[in-house]
Amino acid sequence: ASFDQFPDFEARGEAFRAAALALGARRAGADATGVMPKLGHRLSLRIAEDIAREGLEAGTRIGSEPALCERYGVSRAVFREAVRTLELHDIVQVRRGLGGGLIVGAPDPGYTVELTSIYFQYARLKTRHFYELWRTIQVAAAQWAARRIDAGGRARLAAILAQQAKASREHLLAVHGAMHEALSALSGNRVIALFTKVMAEVAAHDPTEVPPADIWKAFAESHAELVDAVSRGEPSLARQLMIQHFKLVDAWYGDSLRNAGLR
Repeated sequence: ASFDQFPDFEARGEAFRAAALALGARRAGADATGVMPKLGHRLSLRIAEDIAREGLEAGTRIGSEPALCERYGVSRAVFREAVRTLELHDIVQVRRGLGGGLIVGAPDPGYTVELTSIYFQYARLKTRHFYELWRTIQVAAAQWAARRIDAGGRARLAAILAQQAKASREHLLAVHGAMHEALSALSGNRVIALFTKVMAEVAAHDPTEVPPADIWKAFAESHAELVDAVSRGEPSLARQLMIQHFKLVDAWYGDSLRNAGLR
């Protein structure tokens, strides 16, 4: 199947919202062990669901603390516990003073990315499984980035190539990761971008050795060809070059995993 047959996740925004609301509704009840979540946690889910259901934009005032405590039938202590949870994710913020109260925020995925990474480490999932997912995501990212590239995107990729050319040995892997994160962001697909951030966070806690100079040179040349294809808006070529790039990466990173017992 070609990548063209894959769904455009942004075009399915309403479906994702509905799924999120359904998931929240399930989590608001007892879990698989029959244990009920704390009231503050259940209230935070309910508030988040109400924001999504009503389509409230960032900056919208939801209400004052007394009014919302009455609306949800909870004490101030429970309400404030729920708000603290939502503030961690930037879903809401508390504004003081006249006209203040609970305000809809602009969610930042950073906290979620960090928590997801911590869970993956705790669960001791296999590194090679993350690597396989990384490869799949990056092939998609390259193709979509080439389709959506603009002047700002070209400048961003060119800047990373410039950093790559002058990076010291200890910074090579960081530059390599920055290139792939940039391509994911430029794909215009927020799901790809989010999962790429998760993969990068996981990789930061499971570092690999810096490749020898000859292998890194091949990586850098591959990046340059890839950036050229993306910058010229050639999706098919960008996809092909990303596949070729990962053949180079496989020769280094794949061997490293095998030598480590396919951890």
